Amino acid sequence: MPSGGGQWAIQGPIIFETATALSLDTGKMIMVFAYGDQISNLLQPFWALPLLSITGVSVRKIFPYTLIFFIVGLFWLSMSLFLFFLSQ
Repeated sequence: MPSGGGQWAIQGPIIFETATALSLDTGKMIMVFAYGDQISNLLQPFWALPLLSITGVSVRKIFPYTLIFFIVGLFWLSMSLFLFFLSQ
């Protein structure tokens, strides 16, 4: 899916069904979905492609930095979600 809205149109009903089946707060599940989607954008930043073509920098030069941000973000998200659902 090229956009968050299109992705939500496909996966949103599944998230609602899962939240209902597991008796989870749907608002929290929506936020989990949004955060998870944003974390993956740290690893593969499509927003950087035009910038890279303008500056002439290769993807191989920025990938180590995006990988670091991805790992830190994934750790932060995991800990946040653990505390988020622990407080339920």
